[in-house]
Amino acid sequence: MFKDFAKQSFLTFLNQIAVFLAGFFSLVIISRILGPEGRGVYSLIILIPGMIMAFGNLGLGSGNVYFIGSKKHKVQDVVSNSLIFSLILGALLVLVFWGLLQMDFFQKIIESNKIPQLYLWLVVLTIPLTLLLGFFQSVLMGRGEITNYNKINFLREILQLLFVIILLWVLKKGLLGAVLSHIVAIILAVLLSVFLVRNITRIRFGFHKGLVKDSFIYGGKVYLANMMSFLNYRLDMFLIAFFLNPLAVGLYSIAVGIAERLFIIPGAITTVLYPKISSMEDSKANEFTPKIARHTFFIM
Repeated sequence: MFKDFAKQSFLTFLNQIAVFLAGFFSLVIISRILGPEGRGVYSLIILIPGMIMAFGNLGLGSGNVYFIGSKKHKVQDVVSNSLIFSLILGALLVLVFWGLLQMDFFQKIIESNKIPQLYLWLVVLTIPLTLLLGFFQSVLMGRGEITNYNKINFLREILQLLFVIILLWVLKKGLLGAVLSHIVAIILAVLLSVFLVRNITRIRFGFHKGLVKDSFIYGGKVYLANMMSFLNYRLDMFLIAFFLNPLAVGLYSIAVGIAERLFIIPGAITTVLYPKISSMEDSKANEFTPKIARHTFFIM
């Protein structure tokens, strides 16, 4: 069991290295062409919808992994509910963003950091797609299809790098090009996730009430922790944007992006560990988890 786990973790680690390299080259091109200030504006355009989703995803993706891995619910039911959840929650979160725009403090952040509202709206409108992507990836993770899960992450970063090269470097589209690269990569990654999930089960509209209740109960257990973790890693950027300027945000975001590459190691291990322990009996999971935690701690 441990050898198989180590093999999958290592392959996931290699995939994340490839994802990091693609993301790093995208970062270099965006930073060089837009400059630190433009990079700061771009970071905020991506961060604001990300912050809204962190508050609004309700931990439902984690529930998908557990329900499928433990076989407590049918895969088709989880997929159907994920589709409905992504549309309903996505629409509600877009409305939340519209409500924030009516508040003076939020307008101050946008205006002082020279964020074009049109570009921000373009990314906000992809929230339902981004939620669907996360939910469908959690379905693949729950099934233990780590290779397909990794394919989506790899494709998304490679496509973003490709479009960054085309739109920023070749066509000189500036900030708009960076934003469109992000959006197109999400759309194509969603299409791949739909294709991979369709190979597992039919995708259809349906609402399974028993699963809804379980999803909110399980999601509630991880929601607060996930939200606080996201704030811990991203609230600092908002504080810099509020008190300083987009130039400072740009420089800081580049430094943080490099430092966070350390997360590649525990991230690869977690990707494989979560679905595996979800499918184990409690006694075996309780024995296996601390063993992996000790190895991870030693490596880090």
